[in-house]
Amino acid sequence: MYFCYERIESDLSFRRRMCGHNVVFVPGFDHAGIATQLVVRKWLERDKRLSKKDLEPEEFQRHCTQWKNNRCEEITQQLNRLGSSLDWGKCYYTLDEKFSHAVKYAFQRLFNEGLIFRDNRLVNWSPYLKSTLSDVEVETIRVEQPTRFQIPGSPNKTCEFGWLYNVNYELVDENHDQFITVATTRPETIPADCALAVNPSDQRYSGLIGRYCKNPLIESNIMPIIADSEEREAEDSSGTETYVMRLSWPRPNIDLERSLWQHFLHVTAIATAANQTAPRKIEVKYDWLHVICRGLDINITSDDKTAKP
Repeated sequence: MYFCYERIESDLSFRRRMCGHNVVFVPGFDHAGIATQLVVRKWLERDKRLSKKDLEPEEFQRHCTQWKNNRCEEITQQLNRLGSSLDWGKCYYTLDEKFSHAVKYAFQRLFNEGLIFRDNRLVNWSPYLKSTLSDVEVETIRVEQPTRFQIPGSPNKTCEFGWLYNVNYELVDENHDQFITVATTRPETIPADCALAVNPSDQRYSGLIGRYCKNPLIESNIMPIIADSEEREAEDSSGTETYVMRLSWPRPNIDLERSLWQHFLHVTAIATAANQTAPRKIEVKYDWLHVICRGLDINITSDDKTAKP
């Protein structure tokens, strides 16, 4: 597809020259970011039996540069064989120093003019790549029933998704042994909970608004129970709109926005930084699921775990 598109541009350049115009068709190569890093990692594992963990950052960067140079040379030869009308004397690479400087200058100018802004936002962190992904690089998989998936970077490890866990949150007041039950498909994120949101129109939960509960895994984390002003579509079997929702920092952006608005967000972690207080060494993000379930005493064969409809 790239060469077809380039051929069209080249033919247009030829035609403009034939009409007496001065035309400069500048070629260039993009670093491709995460895509290049992933390809290089696979190449090292396949051909050199090396993992990125075995290499210093500078050494891995050299391998990336070597791979990039080889691909650029191949593409240049292919374009020349096609007879492309390119000015190779002006060829550029998007990570060249002058272009990196231009990008930084452009962002700084846009920021100073109020056209872009900086803010604390969630990122799509890849534990395998040890880097962030843009939203367009994330593939969402819809799970209709309990399904086991292989964990990237761990060929011998799998994790099962599609279960709904019922977790009890103990209320904090003079009445002991009272709790509120929350259904979740992500129990591994419970340590990051900062609040519970309930439907104010649901009489079962409206009386809990303003009270507090304990995080079931971190008892020192006392969380408020708030009324969620957003309209929800969830209904129980009787047709009554009902829900209890956890607010956690590593959840979809809507949770983060609610958490920030309520001023409850107080946890920041990324990659291995979150593992420092883990009950054991967490090698892969999905290992949290088994650790958390053991901490909650959830028996995977009991009613605490049901298939998510």
